[in-house]
Amino acid sequence: MGYSLKPIQIRFVSYLVYVLAFGYFVIKADDFNRLLKRSYESTYDFTGVFLFMSLFPIIVGILLALPQFFVSYMRKGSWKVDWVALLAMGLPALVVAITPMLVNLSFEGQLVASILLHPSLVTVAGILFGFVLVTSFNKQESE
Repeated sequence: MGYSLKPIQIRFVSYLVYVLAFGYFVIKADDFNRLLKRSYESTYDFTGVFLFMSLFPIIVGILLALPQFFVSYMRKGSWKVDWVALLAMGLPALVVAITPMLVNLSFEGQLVASILLHPSLVTVAGILFGFVLVTSFNKQESE
């Protein structure tokens, strides 16, 4: 007689694997960030650091939203986009999150860019954008 996993056990194991993979990703990303900073110290080229500073939080936001996305994916219905959330929260967050890349490209408006370059603001905006980007897509049951 074989033992089969119950749905709650499958969910538990799935979340546990997700948390372990997420933690591994964060550790490896931190190692890569340190490598980029060491590279900057010898080359004085901000490109890699600013690119990482912009993209890493967005990826974290996407990863944080994945469990909710998979729940929506499993539902029956048609895909809908929450344009209000994307435009009201996602767009401003994206602008703040990519400010380091824009500054690196000699973007005009250095004063505004320097205000938006606060590392905590860029990080939170990137996470918000990634999360809103994924959670704005969900399924609604057909009526």
